[in-house]
Amino acid sequence: MLAETRRFVSQYNLKNRRNMQQTEKIPFSEDPHTMLSEELRALYIVDDDENDRRQTIECLRGAPFRTHIFESGQRFMDADTQLENACVLLDVWMPVLDGLAVLQDILKRRQDCPVIMLSGKSTLPIAVEAMKCGAVDFLEKPVSPDSLLDAIDRAFDLRGVRSPDDLTREQLLNKVTKREGQVLELLV
Repeated sequence: MLAETRRFVSQYNLKNRRNMQQTEKIPFSEDPHTMLSEELRALYIVDDDENDRRQTIECLRGAPFRTHIFESGQRFMDADTQLENACVLLDVWMPVLDGLAVLQDILKRRQDCPVIMLSGKSTLPIAVEAMKCGAVDFLEKPVSPDSLLDAIDRAFDLRGVRSPDDLTREQLLNKVTKREGQVLELLV
């Protein structure tokens, strides 16, 4: 799955490199909350910072997701989103309703929805708290396209696997990233 996603993005970027170099602004769809793609998997981007949203979108350019964009945690929660076959990219630091509160609400509504936390001002205690709350990954901004695509692919691979009973201990440990391993060491 990861190789297919990367190959698709690489082919798209090579084909459109001239257009990307000539275009300074990232094209948005008419509906600012939806950028359609061919694949049925949904990706929700929830971030209050416009530049961070644009950078995330740029990282995902050409990736096979239906992408939905929200400027705040409150707008995301008010939208009554369908989280089936979806992954959420969620900023930690947002006004009114912060990322950890949104994370807890998402997992109350749909426990099998993977959530990747993003932060430009992260601290280890916040990362640990996010993982304790149920985030599947924690990335620091600015995030590279490869790191973001890797995290999304891992999140979709883990979708529906929230219980240790679903996988053996060895299988779970093989899916842990280096950063997740560091957080796990602090938790134990």
